[in-house]
Amino acid sequence: EKTVREALRFFFSPEGSVFREFMLEEVVTVVDALGRDAARDLAMSLGLNNLPVPSFVRALSPSLTDGDRRMVQQIRKLVQFLLGDFEGALSP
Repeated sequence: EKTVREALRFFFSPEGSVFREFMLEEVVTVVDALGRDAARDLAMSLGLNNLPVPSFVRALSPSLTDGDRRMVQQIRKLVQFLLGDFEGALSP
């Protein structure tokens, strides 16, 4: 509990601004990836995955890259760690 408080104190201090900016960029990337994945799942569940899709729609929702998937996994582990699930955060 003490370590978590110290980490949060640093995170919200002026010295933690670089880390906050980094985290913001990562969270935006993950939210984008999750949104694209959710839209694709919704289309598949509605049986729309075989319909022709206009190119501008495909451009707005590109497929997830391996990097996107890794980023989502890393953010999940970070959230687990911050919520105190240290074993879950350290598992492969």
